[in-house]
Amino acid sequence: MSKWVVWLLVGLVAAAGIGVGIDRAFSSRADQSWPPRPCVAQGIEARCGTFVVPENRTNPNGRRIGLHVVVLPALSNPARKEAVTYLAGGPGGAATEEAANLSEQLTRLNTSRDILLVDQRGTGRSNPHGGDVTQYGTRTAMDDLDAVRAALGYPQLDIIGSSYGATAAQVYLKLHPSSVRTLILAGASAIDVPFFGSYAVNAQRALDQLGTLCASQPACRKAFPLWERQFGQLVKGWNARPMHGMTGDRFASIVHVMLLDLEKAVSIPLVVSRAAEGDYTPLEEHGRGDLDIDLERTSLSIWCNEPWTGLDAKGPWGTDFDSY
Repeated sequence: MSKWVVWLLVGLVAAAGIGVGIDRAFSSRADQSWPPRPCVAQGIEARCGTFVVPENRTNPNGRRIGLHVVVLPALSNPARKEAVTYLAGGPGGAATEEAANLSEQLTRLNTSRDILLVDQRGTGRSNPHGGDVTQYGTRTAMDDLDAVRAALGYPQLDIIGSSYGATAAQVYLKLHPSSVRTLILAGASAIDVPFFGSYAVNAQRALDQLGTLCASQPACRKAFPLWERQFGQLVKGWNARPMHGMTGDRFASIVHVMLLDLEKAVSIPLVVSRAAEGDYTPLEEHGRGDLDIDLERTSLSIWCNEPWTGLDAKGPWGTDFDSY
């Protein structure tokens, strides 16, 4: 195997089945669209197809599903034999929906290499109705990707994974090491460190950094001298007695989402201080937190079944985000 390189960019944080007849009709149409044919994807000349795989690989004669595949051909001819592939975040993002952005952002890579985009099973146009929710996890999806790679004749992939996509990339490397030439992880978390096990601690660390920044600026320090203490008091107080139609955990979730964006994070001292005074206008301007996310089949399967998520992690961690 060629030597692969890992670039790690760590971010701030961070049914019922349908009828057999319909399944067969879907599979029949899908079979007719492989190999990929010329198409236009988000205004980009590409090749599109549907690659059919077993929903459950332990039962190859069972239900079959189609994976939506888009290839952005290399701009030069001949192209390098390896392809670049992008793994979307979420979980739940669809790689092919990023075709236009990736064509622009990866122009230099696309000059000599194809860009391979596969909607992970359960996302985008790889989203059949019904099915077995347990078959929509990361490991199965990475086996799908390797099957597509082999079918298209790419000996190896240069993988770019963002957020959850970086997690999926690590799983792909673990399952199919000889198929990886290079690996780029953006906004990654390590798959051997349970994600939610460090969620509260990471959020508190980011909040503490914001506190240090505010304290270093005389205007901020003077305008919002108590905001950090007030935040902890509001979370506890609103969990005991909700205010303004929200619990302390919901308030913490809004602050957490704001921490993920520096332009929004700098408003946290104002939001907290005004909320402590009973003025909720600044808080309302920042919408909902992340407690009301609508999870689809893929997201549910991954969050609820995969050890790396750490969904069963329990504190106490000694932070203002413990209960959230």
